Amino acid sequence: YILAQQGAKASNPVVLIPGFITSGLELWAGEECAKRHFRQRLWGSFPIFIRFFSTDMKCWSRHLQLDPITGGDPENIKLRSALGFEAADYFMNTYWVWDKMIENLADVGYDSSNMMMMSYDWRLSFPMLEKRDGYLTKLKVNIEAFAKTTGMPVVIASHSMGSQIVLYFFKWVTTPEELGGGGGGEDWVEKNCAKFVNIAGPMLGVPKAVPALLSGEMKDTAALFGPMGNVMERLFGKKDRRELWTTWGSLWEMLPKGGTDIWGTSHDIITSVLNNDEELVSKYHNSASIDDHDMVCLDDGCSSSAIEHIHSKDGSHLEVQDSLASFITFNDELTSFENESDHLLLDAEGIGNNGYRPNDKAWTINDAIAFLIKSRGGYGESLHASRSVSPRPESESWNNPLATPLPSAPSMKMYCLYGVGIETERAYYYRKTMPDLNILN
Repeated sequence: YILAQQGAKASNPVVLIPGFITSGLELWAGEECAKRHFRQRLWGSFPIFIRFFSTDMKCWSRHLQLDPITGGDPENIKLRSALGFEAADYFMNTYWVWDKMIENLADVGYDSSNMMMMSYDWRLSFPMLEKRDGYLTKLKVNIEAFAKTTGMPVVIASHSMGSQIVLYFFKWVTTPEELGGGGGGEDWVEKNCAKFVNIAGPMLGVPKAVPALLSGEMKDTAALFGPMGNVMERLFGKKDRRELWTTWGSLWEMLPKGGTDIWGTSHDIITSVLNNDEELVSKYHNSASIDDHDMVCLDDGCSSSAIEHIHSKDGSHLEVQDSLASFITFNDELTSFENESDHLLLDAEGIGNNGYRPNDKAWTINDAIAFLIKSRGGYGESLHASRSVSPRPESESWNNPLATPLPSAPSMKMYCLYGVGIETERAYYYRKTMPDLNILN
């Protein structure tokens, strides 16, 4: 509105690409327990979620799952993304996602003739987006249509996982069709895309994808369920969530990339409060300037066997004997192989087909991802979703900026927008707790 008052006007056409979980998913075919919700949102509608929560969460979960072998629709079940701006303007009816941006763009002259929302089924792996839904082809055609009808290249604005999809799309569209791409030519991005606005895109993956696939838990679910936690665990517990999430190729796509070279250093991790003034200390910061909200503490009492710190006499820094920080730390009462099948799996072969076993109390990011690839949620090598991190064809690395360069588009400008000072998951501590027996009463 303010920019409109200052004379700002619509210019290049805009394509909006939403992120993980923010597009509504509508039911087009389903079991008897869900048929009453035909063409309604099984994901993205708070009233429908509450109805299933109070009656039949198993039915809801079955419809949100993907086929673990094919990575596509389960038999007799079909969910598809909602379409249009309303597909991702709000999440669960009340939490705005794109609405304010759409309204602000409308204030300066944008409407459905020069702006569109390219929603998609965010559960799918990136190759499956094209194979099942033809999403990449539709994105290419719509961008070309905007460029032709307006005479100007487009601005792509993407949020969260949508930015990974854009990176994948750039490589796909410039790759010849005979090599599995869109056949647009090496100069397609240069001719059709003026700007790429990356809003909080996890270009190197996100740590929380690991505990989601490992144990069916992450900060989002803990915060979302809050006081309903005990009830949720009874109706849709961690095991149920893990079984559901394991089938989503998108979560595997978002596993951290770069291994310990990127995620294994201890720049932002502390393990102890050492000095007499109870100040937090770190090798990379002056102790007087450290805010405990900026650091990650790995265990009870902040004492980890994974990293040993020595406090210098002047209190200004720490020396680190082992600079490789653990990504997951287990407490003394919990081994990393609690599940009997996991014991057998690792005892027999180790991780990575080379007999290697990680430390029982501290895992690096490489250990965690290797274990996920080895276990594959219990589905073995047939699990489709895990192919995005397992040995795979070159095309399935197209969303990895460490393996795939940006397209040749010297005129395209890129903007990367990220929040500052916001608490972000970085490492994890697993502790065994007794269940609340009250939920059994």
